[in-house]
Amino acid sequence: MLSHVSTDLRSALRSLLRTPLHAAAAVLTLGIALGGLAAVFALVEGVMLRGLPYPSSGQLVTVWSDYSARAEEMGLQDPKREWTNFDDFADLQKTSRSLQGVAAFTGWSPILSGASEAERLTGAAPTWNAFEVLGVQPALGRSFIAEDGVQGAGDVVVLGHSLWQRQFNGDRSVLGRVIELNRTPFTVIGVMPEGFRFPFIPTAEVYSAQRTRSGDRGSAYLRVFGRLAPGASLTQASEELHGLAANLSQQYPDSNRGMGYFVEGLQDSLSNAVRPQLLALQLAAWMVLLIAAANLASLMVARSRAREAEFALRASLGAGGARQFRLLLCEALIIGAFGALLAMALSRLGLAGFAALFPDGFTEVWGVRLGWPVLGLSLILAILVAFALALAAHWSLRAASRDPVRYGSETRVAGSQRGGRLAAALVAGNFALALAVSIGSLLLLDSHRRLQGVDLGYASEGLLSGSTLLPTSAYPDEAALIAAYQRLREELAATPGVQSVGFSSALPLGQSNNDTSVMIEGRPTSQPNGRAHVWVNRVSHDFLATLGVRLREGRQLRETDAGPEGRTVLVNAAFVREYLDGVSPLGKRINAGSEEEPMWFEIVGVVDDVRFFDVSTAQTPSVYPALLSLPSRGLYVSIRSTGDVGAMAPALRAALRRVDPGLALSDLRSMPERVDAVLALPRAVGRIALLFAAVGLLLAGIGVYATLSHSVVRRTREFGVRRALGANNASVLRQVMAQVMGPMLAGLLLGLPLAWLFGRQLQAVLYEVLPWDPRAWLMAIMALVLVGAAAALLPGRRALRVAPMVALRHE
Repeated sequence: MLSHVSTDLRSALRSLLRTPLHAAAAVLTLGIALGGLAAVFALVEGVMLRGLPYPSSGQLVTVWSDYSARAEEMGLQDPKREWTNFDDFADLQKTSRSLQGVAAFTGWSPILSGASEAERLTGAAPTWNAFEVLGVQPALGRSFIAEDGVQGAGDVVVLGHSLWQRQFNGDRSVLGRVIELNRTPFTVIGVMPEGFRFPFIPTAEVYSAQRTRSGDRGSAYLRVFGRLAPGASLTQASEELHGLAANLSQQYPDSNRGMGYFVEGLQDSLSNAVRPQLLALQLAAWMVLLIAAANLASLMVARSRAREAEFALRASLGAGGARQFRLLLCEALIIGAFGALLAMALSRLGLAGFAALFPDGFTEVWGVRLGWPVLGLSLILAILVAFALALAAHWSLRAASRDPVRYGSETRVAGSQRGGRLAAALVAGNFALALAVSIGSLLLLDSHRRLQGVDLGYASEGLLSGSTLLPTSAYPDEAALIAAYQRLREELAATPGVQSVGFSSALPLGQSNNDTSVMIEGRPTSQPNGRAHVWVNRVSHDFLATLGVRLREGRQLRETDAGPEGRTVLVNAAFVREYLDGVSPLGKRINAGSEEEPMWFEIVGVVDDVRFFDVSTAQTPSVYPALLSLPSRGLYVSIRSTGDVGAMAPALRAALRRVDPGLALSDLRSMPERVDAVLALPRAVGRIALLFAAVGLLLAGIGVYATLSHSVVRRTREFGVRRALGANNASVLRQVMAQVMGPMLAGLLLGLPLAWLFGRQLQAVLYEVLPWDPRAWLMAIMALVLVGAAAALLPGRRALRVAPMVALRHE
């Protein structure tokens, strides 16, 4: 048996070498399609399929507060995934039996002092048991214990491996050392392992224990994750927590009314934002592979039809169907093997290219790599494609094998009708799949184009922003904060190139946002408490002008708008539309406090809506109270510059150090860079999808060309006879073109429902573009018709050059 296989492999290799261009084209086609699929699958595997880097990570879940029942009232971006507070977290921790461990955390961005220059770090403040729930312990020292999370306990910190290496040179004696964070001494008790990533804050490199508290029910600042108890399922946990939420709603109707719990796998939570885009790319990559497989099958069928005499002779010499199939399979497996090897090389290049298109650090954060699952899938698919190619070729040759006398003769005008029908079906499949991918890519590109053209509500060019923190130890009260604002403004405004400076508690496309409910004087809403849900951004008097936000009505804030007697607020256009029916709000007041302890603000102006949360998300009702009335320790600094904003960073940091050497300006970027970072993912998906579409169009054209080229060669005598009988060029060209136009039109018709289904899958990631946008559909159809016509024209011209006498002597 082995000797037969070895003989067949040698025979198959010799056969392929007799047509090297055919073999090279087949290997290249399979390699490109498999390489693209492998590169995309590496992204999907790293983000969605591979377990998180924690022990038994499949048991880790996220617990969200679910306010879907109050979505309209609260105006949340994702009411199903809202944060919680310590009171609700404590009830959850005490009550749940389906979760053997529940932990919570907030973000933490302290300033590290004591080095040559103060540095603001990215960190997390988890409850003391968070590392225990994750199943990860420090590589050096100890983790947090329950006593570390009690109010009044000593301040301790666990370092991330990268911070330990960067700031402390990997010194193991760092344990027990006191470092200064936010001007407060912290004792280092541990160092996390290399490569550890904290959930939701993968770049965190410093951790402080969250202190327990109470009396904050109704607020939302904690995120919660847990580990399923042994034997418990996600469904059981969801049912149990649903009952707990119902009890809390009854016990605390003011704060927990309509609240539920939504439980999902931690990996699903982490990949939620990118899952639709990656699935769209994966679907496009699969379609391109199917196009390549159909293309290769049509090539194999066309080549097989030219070898009917050869296989008829083999049959007459006693080669059975199994033996002939084995020979074809060996040829296909050789193509598959070399295609898989090429795919491995191309997938590395493709993944590197994808990484350059995706947001900075995306592949590093998720640990995307070409591991064994990706390589194994490529090999399996190469084998499956090889079997499919061999089956298609064998099926087209069955007639020759059954009637070797008839098919052994080389005097036929036309070849096997069986192979012709199969080739036509494969061409139709090529066009159907290519149409779906082309329409999908055009929809994604149009969506990205519309995102780029969105009116953000501010002028991003020439705008630079960063953030800093004014710690309590250095700035203990409001007076100290206000004085620091003034010094910061003076130093920053004196920097060459600075046109204006503004401060705020939140920044467009930033991470800091705050919401609350307010009572509008004389205009109670339809909600049970009569209050209106708004997003809050505390701003200096010059912040909105620095951003270039247009004032619609009234006046801007003033430096004198401060203190209990002078509290003023600006509202956005969405606030007026939603809560005042478009009536001017000037002179009206809103109460941000309670009825017992009101905090009144007078509305003095209306400004344009600003895309604060995302480029694709319209702004909800928002208010801008004066920063001097409600000082913020976390401060965003926005600077309008007349010069090169990229070159100003050192001068701005120097200005900050002149105010206070212990302050640090972090995340200093131009606003166009922030916008570009937000658009990076849809841009990457659109460009990669367009690449797949271009490959699909190319393969479809190659399939048509190859099929017709073989057909023209086989029909050389027929065309000669027609020419000898008086057929003109137009008649011969119609004969050739008709051979592809039928399958092409059938493929386009079959591709329409396929494209519609693909467009429906893309709907979640499209912005202001309908899946059935007629422009995209028309452009894709026209492109495919042109590709098909161009691919058919070359063999058609070859048919026109057939001389009648040469054709009659051809065979």
